[in-house]
Amino acid sequence: MIRTIFGGLFYWCSNQIIVQRALAAKNLSNAKGGTILAGFLKLSPFLLIIIPGMMSRVLYPDIIGCSTPEACKNACGQALGCSNYAYPKIAFSILPSGFLRGLMLAGMLSAVVSSVTSIFNSVATVIALDIWGRIRSNASEREFLIAGRISVIIITIIGTLWIPIMNFSSGGHMVRYLLTVVGYFGAPLTAVFLGAMFFTRSNEQGAFWAIFISSTLGLIRFTLDTIYDAPGCGKADIRPGFLRLIHPYYFAGFQTILGLIVIAIIGLLSEKPEKKHLYGLTYFHRNKDPIEDEILFTEKNSDEGNGIEEESIRGKRGKTSAIVLSKLCLLPKSSNRIQKETIEDRKERLKEKKWEKYLLNTLAIALIGVLLFLFIYFK
Repeated sequence: MIRTIFGGLFYWCSNQIIVQRALAAKNLSNAKGGTILAGFLKLSPFLLIIIPGMMSRVLYPDIIGCSTPEACKNACGQALGCSNYAYPKIAFSILPSGFLRGLMLAGMLSAVVSSVTSIFNSVATVIALDIWGRIRSNASEREFLIAGRISVIIITIIGTLWIPIMNFSSGGHMVRYLLTVVGYFGAPLTAVFLGAMFFTRSNEQGAFWAIFISSTLGLIRFTLDTIYDAPGCGKADIRPGFLRLIHPYYFAGFQTILGLIVIAIIGLLSEKPEKKHLYGLTYFHRNKDPIEDEILFTEKNSDEGNGIEEESIRGKRGKTSAIVLSKLCLLPKSSNRIQKETIEDRKERLKEKKWEKYLLNTLAIALIGVLLFLFIYFK
């Protein structure tokens, strides 16, 4: 339950893959509706993954339902269990060869490619705008595109090299590994999100140190979990007491609470922010108007012709290689862009029609009710 709460807050509220889609919505109603629809779609794994896994355990008790580490080791090479093979086993054993089996593989590959492209898009956005943009404040739009595409190549190589570590960690259980990583490294972001939403004294320094301290503890715990793997059934647990007594999911909750404490301490010791800087940013100021109408966002990027400015790519060394690099990266032609958003524009996007608000709130409550029912019934 603890992992579900903190992991859910991280995934739906601070995960770049979800957040960038909500920010791209036309208005607040579209963002809420898309999130609620995604929440209902998230119920489908219960029927598409969990139920087939239970069926596979019943149909193949000697392989998927192996009861001893020795039997599991002989069946699939994993002493802690063969749950990773439940879905492929039932699919390739029951589905006939030909169209149906190929259709299932095509669907699975499409889902994997869709998820991977979403992750790559998010990684490119974060690295290009949040990291490269700080390194080169005068970077052009073309340079951001190059930085994003190169970062995708680097992340792909790192991810490929990380596969053996994933297979070694958590006894080879992919789901357990995924939940552990999300818990250790998502908890600090959950703390920052909660602090920014409900604590008006939150600031950049508090968020930085909360992420740094909590992520460091998560990295230490993840490293220890990788070195000292959990014992199999019937074997004595000889791991250090720190690992035996504190479950990874409880540790994620501890990280979140610690991050909130760090944010609160640094926020209270720092200068109190002015109210005009809080309008529309915290839960308590979400519907309040600022004192004066000011331009919130102004961005101007100019990049003439098909070339790339020397100052943004190569300084004063010439732009020949920069043009070649842009051709290799398949960069589109750039255009001047001036984008402004005023307070009135923002207020218009945050407006909700009464029937839309009631409908979306009702659907959200229904979704929460269904989730609670499933959790309590199958607990």
